[in-house]
Amino acid sequence: MKVIGKLGIGVAAGVLAIGAGATAFAAGSGNGDGTPTGARATFVCAHLDEVEAQQQTRLDLLNGRLHLLQEADDAAKAAGKDKAAARIETRIGTTNERITKVTDRQTELSEWAASHCTAAPTPG
Repeated sequence: MKVIGKLGIGVAAGVLAIGAGATAFAAGSGNGDGTPTGARATFVCAHLDEVEAQQQTRLDLLNGRLHLLQEADDAAKAAGKDKAAARIETRIGTTNERITKVTDRQTELSEWAASHCTAAPTPG
């Protein structure tokens, strides 16, 4: 690879690192305990139904994937393909972890919304 190409990759990586740091810094705004306030809280409250719908869609997709993986695992075991079954079982574990994360996020959002989104959203 030419030096100019390597330099370009280094500059791009640096820009991405700075952008990620700025995003993390901006995401840290709030009242000190990790809960968003101000414009972010207003936005979430105004779009709560949409956020909950997206979370539910993600959960439905993961549950569908889990079902397919379980069927594939059963088929691999029936065919005597132990290596394939082991890989599929690893994917089942990963999918279960993702399902747990989405479920936890749904619970956190409902609890947060119950205490922060009590007023009716203003049309705007």
